[in-house]
Amino acid sequence: MQKQKKILFLHGFYASGSCVPALALKETFERLRVGDVNRKALATDRDARTSGMKRATVLTPDLPLHPADAIKLIRDICDQKKPDVLVGNSCGSFYAQMISPIIGVPALLGNSHFKMSDFLRERIGNHQYKSPRANGIQDFTIDEQLVSEFEEMEKHQFDCCNIYNKVRVWGLFGEEDTLAHFEPLFLEHYHNAFHFPGGHTPTADQFKTWYVPLIEKLLLEYPISIDMDYKFEVMVALTYSDKDIEVEVPLSDKEVARIKQLITENIDTEEPEDEEAYVPPTDLLQILEDNDEELFDKFWDIIMPPVFVEFLIDAFNNGHIEQHDDDEFFN
Repeated sequence: MQKQKKILFLHGFYASGSCVPALALKETFERLRVGDVNRKALATDRDARTSGMKRATVLTPDLPLHPADAIKLIRDICDQKKPDVLVGNSCGSFYAQMISPIIGVPALLGNSHFKMSDFLRERIGNHQYKSPRANGIQDFTIDEQLVSEFEEMEKHQFDCCNIYNKVRVWGLFGEEDTLAHFEPLFLEHYHNAFHFPGGHTPTADQFKTWYVPLIEKLLLEYPISIDMDYKFEVMVALTYSDKDIEVEVPLSDKEVARIKQLITENIDTEEPEDEEAYVPPTDLLQILEDNDEELFDKFWDIIMPPVFVEFLIDAFNNGHIEQHDDDEFFN
């Protein structure tokens, strides 16, 4: 049975998961399509009338006001739901750009706003969200603390950009956008930029006409493998404790065989003369670095982004940004 595709939509700063683009996305991909259902299944299985007809499941969460909280929520959703593509608009694109290389999922960034601190600094005060929030709370406040939080995150927003993801993150820019003008900055890091005749927030028709075809193309060109992902545990040394995180690395049969060979050849199986002597665990990254540069680079590019995010969240939670040497990342 084919895996149901999942799309995670990240809305703009003043919006919510029920904004116009989010609803247009749901209407397009979750509407019932009778023609796609096998007639025999339709006649015998009532569930086929709903489960078999969606083109994709669309996730449209309400994002928290504070950037570190938003990043944490997005990461949690990605870990639990495993989306096939990220779609963002404005501030949502700011987040999607950072998350995409970390989880290895393609992304469409609509009217990306990469300088949210400048945008917010001019709007300090009390505001209301422009679309309903699930918790019913429509009022929020922009203050200097919030501006500072975005400003700090902006310094690191492209740190996880890598060669693997340069062609998998696409930008879509409204020709009548008067709020965000970041296509030049986008093209410093990514290759594919597109345009549509609209403003900063697309209408439902504009979204269906210009966003949806690009989303469909990303889903077709960069399918997420579910058969060749291997899980590895990485220990990250944080300020007050160590944290084990799990990463998934897509590997071919040939690469798996090579790793097994290297481990067999390099693991130390001899017992220490002193029974109380400390024997460090086998370090796969060290083995790869010493014996297979290509495999090491592949692991490094995938492992480093989530490790960096853990450091960034830790820094926000403890009120500082620390510089870490590469050797401190792993034990």
